[in-house]
Amino acid sequence: MSNLADQLKSLNIEPYRGNSYDLRLDLNYRNLASIPDQVFGLSELQWLNLNVNRLKTLQDNINKLKRLKWLFLENNRFEEFPSIIGELEELVKLSLSGNVITKIPSVVGQLRKLTFLDLSDNKLTEFPPSLCMGEMRGIEKLFLGNNMIKNIPEGIEILHNLKVLWLNGNKLEWLPNSISNIGTLEELRLDDNSIRVLPACLANSLSNLKKCRVEGNPLIKPYKQVFSSKKALKELAAFEKTMNSEQTKRGRMRLRRNTSGNDIPCYVVDNRPCGAALVIYNYNYNIDSEEEQTRHSRSVFRAEIRNIRDKLTSCGFSVRLMENLTSLDLIGALRYLSLEDHSFHDCLLVCVLSQGTYGRVMGVDHVGVSFRTLTEIFTEENSPSLAGKPKIFLVQTHPVHRPPARNMLKSPSIEDDLMAVMSTSDVIPDEADFLLGCTNLGLREMKTKRRHSISYFKSFAETLEELNTKFHILDVLSAAHRTVEHVASDGDRARGLAVTPVLQSTLRYSLYFGDGHGIY
Repeated sequence: MSNLADQLKSLNIEPYRGNSYDLRLDLNYRNLASIPDQVFGLSELQWLNLNVNRLKTLQDNINKLKRLKWLFLENNRFEEFPSIIGELEELVKLSLSGNVITKIPSVVGQLRKLTFLDLSDNKLTEFPPSLCMGEMRGIEKLFLGNNMIKNIPEGIEILHNLKVLWLNGNKLEWLPNSISNIGTLEELRLDDNSIRVLPACLANSLSNLKKCRVEGNPLIKPYKQVFSSKKALKELAAFEKTMNSEQTKRGRMRLRRNTSGNDIPCYVVDNRPCGAALVIYNYNYNIDSEEEQTRHSRSVFRAEIRNIRDKLTSCGFSVRLMENLTSLDLIGALRYLSLEDHSFHDCLLVCVLSQGTYGRVMGVDHVGVSFRTLTEIFTEENSPSLAGKPKIFLVQTHPVHRPPARNMLKSPSIEDDLMAVMSTSDVIPDEADFLLGCTNLGLREMKTKRRHSISYFKSFAETLEELNTKFHILDVLSAAHRTVEHVASDGDRARGLAVTPVLQSTLRYSLYFGDGHGIY
């Protein structure tokens, strides 16, 4: 040991004992590209601080530190989560904030004693799935702020001991109602996301919740009013009780027991048909004057649309198809639908396939109609029989292929900014029970890219048909988004084919489509 001590001293490395007589070592701010091999000889080491260095990987020899409980790797250069960490089974606290990690591997599930995990300020695009597998139920503090996470899985409720959860600065559009089942939660940060409504029983179910930050979110009006109060959590609890009581009395909401045995609030979907579904597909923009191409377009689209109609019908919808509508006909068709009596329907689905961009769809007359114009037709005031019921809109657009006429912005480059437009503006009304999913599929060469023509609709319909009784509609839509994100290969992107799925939601409750027997 004396020889090792001399080697460490020559490197200006000085372990020390903490208050609990645990062996500690601080190597932060050392400009290290790797850990000195001598450190791995400290078999009693329990605390290792490697913050603010140049580390990109960890040597496998770190698994010799069998007693290591605290490991700090903040502000280094890790692009991947070091898998060797999974062998440090005594770890209690792990921090990897301030790196550029994009994905967390399943080996993190081996850290069964972990109570503190900080992965903030990285490049994560999804909530680490391993956290919901049941092996890490001891987590008490979880920091995932300032990443690029788009949604949180329902399985987060399995973290029974979680007290602090930071999800600030991500790309969250919604939260699962199951988060209300984490009864130990004391602090929740949701600030600087794109959330419009909160889980319906958040304040009433989380009796230990003391802090909930939501600033920087485009909350709909009722929630804005609640959080303008100094006693926001008490106001939120009162608002939730009133809202849920009213919706229950109107037959719009009931509790459903999920696979974990917990009750979550859900929209009632008992009727058959469960709702009207209108599918509008515009393809005849005269982009190719040859009659053969026109016939090919018609046959391809109609065959694919019929397949989607059949899948939606199997999910309980009454489906109508309309094709090649002008802008006025498009608005008129939706207005007519909104004025119908939907008293015996539980929801509404509108699908639109069209040229367009920048938050607009385009009629075959080359006149643009904004998403907001389409969705506002179905507000509570305009369509009373759909009040309190989920209204779902799916839009797939293609870039404009000729100079637009009126009400249409200039056609964008292949780096379309649909994501920016939808993240900075509201394309759904400022009221509850709306969902809009959209993707821009950049078909620059329409006649050579038919294989991608309606991939968004197809992916959604197939996923819905397969998972409709098992997963919330937002989980279904998120799965469809992940599918279409991989539609375009790198070569396609270089030629102008880009896929950018986004969504906006004000759904208050979870939405499942049953098998004809309703939701239980």
